[in-house]
Amino acid sequence: GANPDLILYDPLAINDNGDIVGVAGQISTQQEVGFLLPAGYVVDSILDDADKTPGDGNCATAAGACTLRAAIQEVDAAKLSATTQISFALPGGNGTIKPTSALPAVQYPVAIDGLGKVALLGTNAGGNANGLILQGDESSVRGMDIEGFQAAGIRIEGSKMDIGALPTSTPSCTYPCNTFKGNAKGAVAVFTGTQNDVDGNRMQNNGPAAIDLGADGRTANDAKDADAGPNGLHNVPIGVLGTVNPVDHQRIVSGVDPASDSGERIDVYAQSSADAAKGAEPADYVGSVTPGYMGGWKLDVPASIPAADRFFSATVSTAADGTSELSPVCTDPDGDGNPDSDGDGLCDTWETTGIDADDNGTIDLTLPGASPKHKDIFLEMDTMQNGRGSDAPSDGAIQDVVDAFAAAPVQNGEGGTG
Repeated sequence: GANPDLILYDPLAINDNGDIVGVAGQISTQQEVGFLLPAGYVVDSILDDADKTPGDGNCATAAGACTLRAAIQEVDAAKLSATTQISFALPGGNGTIKPTSALPAVQYPVAIDGLGKVALLGTNAGGNANGLILQGDESSVRGMDIEGFQAAGIRIEGSKMDIGALPTSTPSCTYPCNTFKGNAKGAVAVFTGTQNDVDGNRMQNNGPAAIDLGADGRTANDAKDADAGPNGLHNVPIGVLGTVNPVDHQRIVSGVDPASDSGERIDVYAQSSADAAKGAEPADYVGSVTPGYMGGWKLDVPASIPAADRFFSATVSTAADGTSELSPVCTDPDGDGNPDSDGDGLCDTWETTGIDADDNGTIDLTLPGASPKHKDIFLEMDTMQNGRGSDAPSDGAIQDVVDAFAAAPVQNGEGGTG
């Protein structure tokens, strides 16, 4: 039923049909003041029974329990533009809800908070079922474990939603704010809408992409981020890689965004293994950082992050668009557990197959002579013409620089120096 801790005393409320909503959410023609309005519902059963009388303001099945399905039915029937809270008081304090068919889409704003004690398991929900479909702008989901759905864990069809939050958010949320696992079409699919934030969530073994703008698989970066669509189809950070400072041995993760992302928020995640086909699967939250005026950024990796977490990914969240998809992950082609075996700041996959800068499956730049077992430096030199000819150094001068680096007393994994 209605949550007694969230009862509001208010003269009246108007739903989207223009009706006055009175006691228990029932339709009223009275003009008196002092109506008690339920601000939310408390789910007290792990069963999947439907609401007995949707629209009466009372989340109750025929047996008198409030299930998640019944609470959603009441939210949809009430048609309130204000956010409705769905909280949980399950027997024993926690539990797993197993829908026997797809849950109805939540058509109006809702704030769902499982407090880290509620799992939503989709193994019995049927083909192509999403865990939750959110259509009410400014909806939010926290503290949920959503697993095993044939479609996405959460499908967004609206704007300004918050799926998860960070330890630094207001209000804060301890990582992982939500957990998504084994959902066939991604953890969170943003089908329509913009300014949706997806942050602070653990996402493992979901179908690619874990965060999917457009609900159509990974979206490649485009030139100048000119395309439009869900969350602006905002370009992802590139070149996200962890390195170790050789002096103080501090682990660092860095990447690059376009200069237009300067001042926005980069959220960085880590994982202990990587599969190119699956893409990023955030296991741990590393931290957040703001790109500089040219778009570059770097972040010290806290000592609390497991040493085995050598694979990094990142999202960018902007005020205009919301959260991007996750960046590509540098993988481990030689199977040594390290995406940068020689520690030269170049992904092993870049050195073996080339760089796919926009994640569209096509190599944009090859690195001739590069090896994941030998430290490499690549330098682009741009010169200009002047009144006397070119400012370009002579071939001999360039070779002197190459020879100097080749003779440097730097140890390599394959043996030798330079």
